[in-house]
Amino acid sequence: MLHKLFKMPKRHVGLDIGTGGIKLVELEGRTAKPRLKVWAGAPLPQGIYRESQIGDGRALSDRIRELVAKSGVSTTYCVSCMEGQHVFNRFINMPAMSKEEVLEAIKWDAEKYLPYAPEDCYLDAVILKGAPGVQEMKVLLVAAGRKIVDAHAAVLQQAGLQPVAIDFGALALGRALLDGSAQKNRVILDLGAGSTKMSFFKGAIIAFSHTIPFGGNHITRLLQDELGLSWEEAENYKARQTDLLAGRGEDLTEVENMRKLLRLAVGDVKREINRSLAYYQSRNREEPLSQMIFTGGGSLLPGLKEMLLADLDLQPVVADLSRTVAYGPGFAKTSLQSLSPLFGTALGLALWEGKA
Repeated sequence: MLHKLFKMPKRHVGLDIGTGGIKLVELEGRTAKPRLKVWAGAPLPQGIYRESQIGDGRALSDRIRELVAKSGVSTTYCVSCMEGQHVFNRFINMPAMSKEEVLEAIKWDAEKYLPYAPEDCYLDAVILKGAPGVQEMKVLLVAAGRKIVDAHAAVLQQAGLQPVAIDFGALALGRALLDGSAQKNRVILDLGAGSTKMSFFKGAIIAFSHTIPFGGNHITRLLQDELGLSWEEAENYKARQTDLLAGRGEDLTEVENMRKLLRLAVGDVKREINRSLAYYQSRNREEPLSQMIFTGGGSLLPGLKEMLLADLDLQPVVADLSRTVAYGPGFAKTSLQSLSPLFGTALGLALWEGKA
């Protein structure tokens, strides 16, 4: 949680604002498996929002207000999130102490831990489990500049919402996609519009997070440049294709040249993913990863999962929110499963209960 703004209400919506669009989820019932009440989404035009950076605050608040009005949610309280280059996260080891003592210690030695002065940022710490019998614990520090967090909260308020908290996206995804009782070590690969985020979990506890500056918009831009299309035409072309990455021939046609460019771009992402996997495994040799969970709009591109997992000994798992929430009247399980890769973060924000 980057910043808690109000006391926890009885009900709130999860609002995921991403580079490519807005997603909203409302749940009912605080049981082990709450029921899905509302889920809705809307695209965002280029330039309005990018990786937590607001390009046009008025346009963004208008889009959020429209989505909220059409969705029929029962509350104006919301939990949103921020991540990307403007949000700093770091894992550190510290002697066992309370969260309040951690935050105080960080402020006294800020230059060692943070890229911001304490008075210029919102800071939070998530205490992760330490090894049994060891008087040391791992801590996730999350910080963001006050100006960008305040601007984010102001947009929500201009849209008629009451922000309860600003959360960290990787934690929200873990809440939505992972079974807390499972002991598997997994990585969530969130292929978004503006970037690809890797979040490593030991059971349900986050252990490492890394962002790669490549997302679905990069593929759209390649299509736009190679085929001479407008942005909207390139997006529609991408959505219609089933074999963008499948071509293997040597015919130097326009389409084959495009496929080669796409495969080269995906190859660059795969190398970054492999480096992150190698870095993580070198520090956790006795706890190998078993699964890679795919989420985000980019994971829907046919052939992409297969290319990224080539030569990796990891079981591919597609995000499935029906494991986390029950679906009531008016919601089909197949629809929930098919759209799960798009709504993981929003669901995790809806599941937020005032803690990581």
